[in-house]
Amino acid sequence: MADGGYFHSDGYLYVSTDWHGDYEGFRKWISLIGEHMTKKRVKIASALVLGDILDPKDPRAIAIDGDRKIINLTREINEDYNFGFGINICLGNHERDILFLDEVRKRGGDITRFLKTYRSITTLTPQEIRSLEDLPASFQVTTRGLFFSHAGLPPLEKTLNEVFYEPSEEIVTALVNGTPEDRDPELVKQKLRGINMRYSISGHTPMKKFPAEDKKYGFATVGDRRIVFTSSNGHET
Repeated sequence: MADGGYFHSDGYLYVSTDWHGDYEGFRKWISLIGEHMTKKRVKIASALVLGDILDPKDPRAIAIDGDRKIINLTREINEDYNFGFGINICLGNHERDILFLDEVRKRGGDITRFLKTYRSITTLTPQEIRSLEDLPASFQVTTRGLFFSHAGLPPLEKTLNEVFYEPSEEIVTALVNGTPEDRDPELVKQKLRGINMRYSISGHTPMKKFPAEDKKYGFATVGDRRIVFTSSNGHET
């Protein structure tokens, strides 16, 4: 598993999550970033997707292999300095599961029953699947105390080094799938103190799982230290 990623404190950081192959929505987000950078005369910027770019749910995304298009557009942007920013992708549970299913398939295992949920295993090329191995399970902006992951925080009593450098399977599972403790404001604070971070920002969890009073402007909060974004493409909000 790749080590955690870092962002500098300078400039803008644009964040989205859970596109699930919605290429048209993803492309619109890229355009909005460009428009904002022009309007605000932004000189330093980065973009971060908090995982689950794979496994389209919308029939329109399925029809155009939206997952592959998102991967290819991301590569194009990262190779072309004219865009003015790069895109980083965090490992989500769908990316991790695709890697697992690919290993099962290579060993001759039958993955037929998983294909409805994990559609991308049938559309991605071997090279595209291998590229998922390089996705970090977390990112941070150390100077601002911001911790980013797909689904939540590491288990209690884990240190920053344990989380960011060669994270264990236990830690990665917590980061990409979440844990019940991540819904408890006090436990969230304890976990953040353990890794010397101030705020947790993640996606993954549908908004319907949060009480109405915790949902504002398309995202949910857990106490005053955790923000959970709804799926960027509007699914399961």
